[in-house]
Amino acid sequence: MNHDARQLAGQLRVKLGEVMFPVSTSSAEELRTHVREYAAALRTDGVTPEAAVIEVKRVLFDAGLEPTTHAKSTEAALTPRDHLCGSVVAWCIEGYYSDGRRNGSGPDGRGA
Repeated sequence: MNHDARQLAGQLRVKLGEVMFPVSTSSAEELRTHVREYAAALRTDGVTPEAAVIEVKRVLFDAGLEPTTHAKSTEAALTPRDHLCGSVVAWCIEGYYSDGRRNGSGPDGRGA
């Protein structure tokens, strides 16, 4: 991982560690931008898509955010933390396969 990707990982870790629930639309959009930029930097470094997802999950874990253990059950209610973790992984995939910018999508990850 080059200096840029490491720096972006550190910045993202700080931002995720400061998250307050419920996450506001503006905070979610700011996080989304950081995650997408980080994923794009990982792609530039030659990191595979699978490894990029693992790296972003590592940043989530280091920031104290990880899905609850019951999130794996289809019958369990997802917490706001679970939703955020899922969004971060989705934003990572978006950023990996784009140029890292917002690209016209709405704050929920769908088209505008």
